Order: sequence, then C-alpha cells, then structure tokens
Amino acid sequence: MLSQYRAIIVIALISIAFSGPVAGASLEMRGEVQLAENESELAWNTNNFPGFYYDIDQNAGNEMINLTLAYGRFSEPDGIVYTTSKHIKNFEFEKWGSYDVIGFLGEPYLAGYSGGENLIETQSILRVLMDDDDERTVTSGSPLELAEGYQLKIKSLDESLGTVTLELEKNGKIVDTQSLPGLKDEASIAEKTYIYKKNIGNLTNYPIIRVKIKNVFPGSSSLLATVDGIFQVSDTPTSLDIDHQYGALRIATADPDTIVMDNKDNTISIDKKMDINLIGDIHLRGANQNDVSAENPLRLCITKEITTPGTYEIRSTVAAMSAGSEYQYSPQNFPGFFYDLDKNIGAEQIDISFGEDAIEEPSGIVYRTEAQEVGFDFDEWGYYKVIGFMGNRYFAGYSPREDDFGPSHLTSQSVDDNLLADKQLTEILLDDDTRRVFKRNESVKLKQGYELLIQGVNQDGMVMLELQKDGLAIDNSMVSPSVEGATLADKTYVYKSGLGTSEDVVIIAVHFKNAYRDEAQAAVTVDGFWQISDQPLSVVPGTQFDKMSIASLTSDGITMDNKDNSIALFAGKDAVLMGDIRLRVGRQDIVDEEHPLKGYIYRKVLIEPAT
Repeated sequence: MLSQYRAIIVIALISIAFSGPVAGASLEMRGEVQLAENESELAWNTNNFPGFYYDIDQNAGNEMINLTLAYGRFSEPDGIVYTTSKHIKNFEFEKWGSYDVIGFLGEPYLAGYSGGENLIETQSILRVLMDDDDERTVTSGSPLELAEGYQLKIKSLDESLGTVTLELEKNGKIVDTQSLPGLKDEASIAEKTYIYKKNIGNLTNYPIIRVKIKNVFPGSSSLLATVDGIFQVSDTPTSLDIDHQYGALRIATADPDTIVMDNKDNTISIDKKMDINLIGDIHLRGANQNDVSAENPLRLCITKEITTPGTYEIRSTVAAMSAGSEYQYSPQNFPGFFYDLDKNIGAEQIDISFGEDAIEEPSGIVYRTEAQEVGFDFDEWGYYKVIGFMGNRYFAGYSPREDDFGPSHLTSQSVDDNLLADKQLTEILLDDDTRRVFKRNESVKLKQGYELLIQGVNQDGMVMLELQKDGLAIDNSMVSPSVEGATLADKTYVYKSGLGTSEDVVIIAVHFKNAYRDEAQAAVTVDGFWQISDQPLSVVPGTQFDKMSIASLTSDGITMDNKDNSIALFAGKDAVLMGDIRLRVGRQDIVDEEHPLKGYIYRKVLIEPAT
C-alpha cells in the first residue's frame, strides 16, 4: 500500500480548482472557514484542516492550533497556540514493527524507533520521507531512487554464499557499501533488510534508510531485485530548541510526548486580505470581502501551499460509518468542493446515508449544487452565474441583473445566456482585471489556443484586432477605447460562438482601457479578461458520472444520486463516486458496534513536474 508520506498528502484547494493532471502548478490548502467575531475562540485540527498530518488507517496525527481573538488581534504570548503529540505507528512493511510518529507543521516526523532514543528529548526530529510496502523491481543498471538524492544500487550477487552487495549513493557519490546475507529461504527479516546509518546533529550512527530486499536473481543482461519495503527519514534534523522560530510561532515546550508552540512577542492583528505565515508553510488568511462589520465578520481560514509534484488527497472530515448514520458534506467540511473565500461562493453538498454494510441505491448518496451570482473581476461587465460541479468551478450563465453600470453587457451580447437551462456547463478559464500593456503586433494570450493580436491603432484611435486559434485567424474586429464618449461596448471586444446546444454565447471578452499612438509606436492598456471553454459539459438528466447520475435539473441547480449503484463498505475500501471525488474507508482489524468503520470522501489531484 502506497504510504501517505511519499506521495499522497491530504490537502485542500482554495483558489484554483484542478481537474486531472496539473503541470508545474501549486495547490493552496485550506481549513474550515471561521468567523472572526470579537472575543471568539478559533480552532483547527486534523478534522477540519486536512493540511495537518493524519493517517486514518492507524488513527495517527493530532496537530491542532487554537487562536483567541480579542479586540481584533491575537495577543502574545498565547493568543495562538499550536500543539502536537506523538503516536505509535506500524511501519507499512509491518514485519519491521513500529516507530513513534509525530505530525509537525503538517508533515509526519520520526520521534523515535520503538525501544530507542526519544528524539523529542534530543530537541530534534526527522521528517519521514518514505514509508511503503509497494513491490518494485530494481536492476543493476536501474538503481532504486530514494529521497534527498539517495540511490541504492545492486553491485553483485554471490549465489553460492547467498549474498548480495549493495551500494548507496547520494548526489552521485558513494556513501555506503554493504553485503546482505539474506537471500536464502531461511534468512530472517533483519538479514534481508539493508540499513544505512549516519551521524545527524547530536545523533550518532542513526538509521535513516531501511530497504527490504525480497529476492535477487540474475537476468539475461543484469541483476534483478524485488524490493517490498522502504523507510527513509531526512538526514537534516528539524530543531525543537526552545524559542526556535517557525514563522510567527516559536517552540514553547518540547517534552517527551508533546510539542507546544505559541506567539510570544508576536501579537497579530486581523484585517481583510491578511496573509500571515504562522508556522512553516501554514498561513492565516483573511477574505478580501467588501463588508466587514459585526453583522458580517471577517472570514478567516488557515492554508498551506503545496508545490512538490505528486498525487494529493483533498479529504473531508472523518465519518463513523455505522448503520443508520448520515453525514452531510459541504465546502465547510470538504474542501474538495469549489469555494471562493473572498466572495463566499460555493454551494455543493453531498448527503451520505450508511447502511449495514453498504451505501444503498438509489439515494444513499445525494449530491446537490446550485448556481450563484457573482461579479466579474472587471466589475463594469456586471454579473454571471457560477456553479461548483464535482469540485470544479463552472460557468452556468450570464446574469440579467443590472447595477450602476446598467444591464450586463455580456448578457445582452449573448443569444442564449443561461447554459444550465440548456442542460450544459462549461469551465471558466479567465476572469481577471489585472492591468497590462500590449504593443502593436503583440498578442493577448488566452486559453485553449486562442490569442488576440493587436494589429495596430489607426489615426482615429481605433484598435484593430485579429482573434486567432491555433495560429489561424477566426475573427477581425475593432474597438475604440480612447474615442471621446466611448461606451463600455466601444471598449470591449467580444467573441461569440455556438456552444453545444446554446447559440451565440460570448466565450471571450477583453476590455481596453485606452489606446495610444504616435509616429514611433502604438500601444493599448487592457484591464479586463474573460474566457469560458468552448468545450461544454452535458448535464442532461440521466447522464452518468461514475457511480452518480443526473437525477434532476433546473435552470439554477443540479441533483445527482447513486441510482443502480450500491457501494459495498469494508475496511480498506477505496471507490470512485464521481469524477475525481472518491470514498476511502480506513483499514482496521476490529469492526463492531463500538468500533465502526471510519472513512472520508476525498478528491485526488495530480501535480506533474514543470516542463
């Protein structure tokens, strides 16, 4: 089973919704959104902030952070207190026994091997980098890739003695060579385990790498080995010295079992748009909301950014799956759903009813989502309708709502302005009001192969434009942002297209603030960008999305259920529900009324290396 340490880390999305692999991107985790009411207590733990370390199979991980708000600030020395304690955890290769793990700054750390030295007492701990029992085939020409630049190579095999010689390198330099006598059938686990020890800080000859060799045999051109257990910790210790600073917090105490941090000498005031580094990569964020008052308190959450390529889980709170129990998930307790902290937008909901040993069809799982009205980032365009669907942000239609600028320009330009009424959705690709300057013959780079070429500015101040897709011209137009009395329509380039069953929908809009021309050059300032996908998603009733299907549809919402798809429940179950959203049941030896199955829903996201 692949360890949560090496590749699967539970996280939460906040500002970008990903569907499928994402190359060179980052994920920003978020915890439950809480209100900054005066004289209030705020708290995040492993159940409402998936950025903290938690292993459901062994119930390991109990990080928590408590914040006391008074008079608009978290006063030092203990307005913010972070606490974490160690747990006994089995190695994923269980024949190695167990070790002490402690969640720290959202990551698993080694606090000591069973029966060995307590690392917390030494005031340093080691991050767990790998812990898994997956089988891998390694050859003499293809070494075992470990973390932090380590590689384990097979050098030679002596079948008569039953030994294999292994060579460990770090960053291309040999650091260890060992012969294991464990190739005979009667060999012990210890004889089949390669262990590398190193002096680290004040730790002498400390084991940081274990690799279990299942077998080795000669191939036609190279030696072949099967590895079925890996454990590795960092060779760089993490300090627990008293007063050592991690972001805004410092180590207050580190006793044999527990680490406590606080904000001594660091009072923190709250404000909208705040982004304070609390500890490590964990931040405290405030919403960029227009109205902050006693009736509408500031929305706060903690976040953590992930940039390392890998497969990540965005998990919900943990549910006890006893017969008759019901759980409801929303963006508050399942950050895999779409949610915009600044605009407080996101209305997905899933209700799960657990049976004796299954989630029964047709309505053991019911998913609902609603379209919500939201303003364009370039606010003169007015409003549109956004809808979260299977965790992604989608465009549901343009809004007819009028504001100080009049009726929505993009609504009036579209023949069909409500895609959801036409039983379809499409992804929002761009919604941005960042001001940018483009010169003549430069292009506004859009998504899905589109770009808007600035051909020039004529003597009358009109901007000549050519829209291209995949290098081919598909539209020509002109805008006149600097002409006296120019209207919003004069300043906005729009491109309309048929979109599935919808006719003449604005899929691209670009707002030009002004244009400039002299004898030497021509340039324009652009301050509004809007684009939706030209590939709509059908949501016709009856459409199947894995275990779920569209049960009903209105012009404002979608309901799905698991008709014809019961889902059996048992320890270790991992089942797809819809799209990237899945159900995981923890592994446990005892399952009865006192110890019901535990599990959560989660969303799988892959970050690929940047190319």
